[in-house]
Amino acid sequence: MGKAAELRYSTSVEVRPGVRAFVGVSDVAGAPCPVAKIELNPARVLDPDGCSLAPAAAVAGVVREALSQAGCLVRLPEDLESLRVKRLDVARDFEGISSPPELLRALAPLHRPWARRNLIHADPSRNGAQTLMVGSAAGVMRAYDKHAESPEKVPEGVLRFEVEARDRWAERYGGMRRLGDVTEANVLVLARNRWEWSQMGAEVVKGPEAVRAKLARTGLSGAQQRAFIGYLWEQACGGTFDGSSHTLVKYRGLQRELGIAPAELFSSSEGVVVRLDFDSGREVVRVQAA
Repeated sequence: MGKAAELRYSTSVEVRPGVRAFVGVSDVAGAPCPVAKIELNPARVLDPDGCSLAPAAAVAGVVREALSQAGCLVRLPEDLESLRVKRLDVARDFEGISSPPELLRALAPLHRPWARRNLIHADPSRNGAQTLMVGSAAGVMRAYDKHAESPEKVPEGVLRFEVEARDRWAERYGGMRRLGDVTEANVLVLARNRWEWSQMGAEVVKGPEAVRAKLARTGLSGAQQRAFIGYLWEQACGGTFDGSSHTLVKYRGLQRELGIAPAELFSSSEGVVVRLDFDSGREVVRVQAA
């Protein structure tokens, strides 16, 4: 509802046994009457105790189901299809990942144009799962080790990609402004657009020899390459870079441009390229010729 909204009243309604949706009523500057919003996770409506995702085609129906329950608290428009979409979350699971933490660390340095957020951390809200977050004020993408988050429910090697799209992203990249616009086709358009922008499907090279091959193509002198490798080594060992701020900015930019993760210096899998394939939901491995 924006910064001008001041929450007046909030509660929850039961959508299905054991599953509730949040209902909030706020005063909004310039609005002729209080405005209501409803928040819920359709996946938990369909699977209350699990970790599975809701099919995109089922989302609108689940939302309408929640709206019918909220009708006892707030006045709903006759045309539910006209309700505004303020936030839409989309997710995709990838299976058979050899090492989710290593892959996420390798993807972290890649350049994402206009990204105000680009960080990797052990997310305490996800049981310490290694999590890569990319985005801006209009929305964020996350990729994280789903098994580490829910070890009793999810097998090893599962990585989840999520898009948290605010209204601007939902409309601009998925054509979804109203509830009636939330279709399977539009959700897929949004997910693919944000997937490509986030660079989560980029190829990353594993192995120290591959790092040297990348550096050889930069035109840096031997001394400059060795100095840059020293910077990467300090990162991998958790040390502190002993250099000027100008050099640090230069090395960070070079690391993003080349897509080099410090962990690659310790890897013995030389010449191996991996990427996440959006269509199959699997990790694709390619061995480079010597």
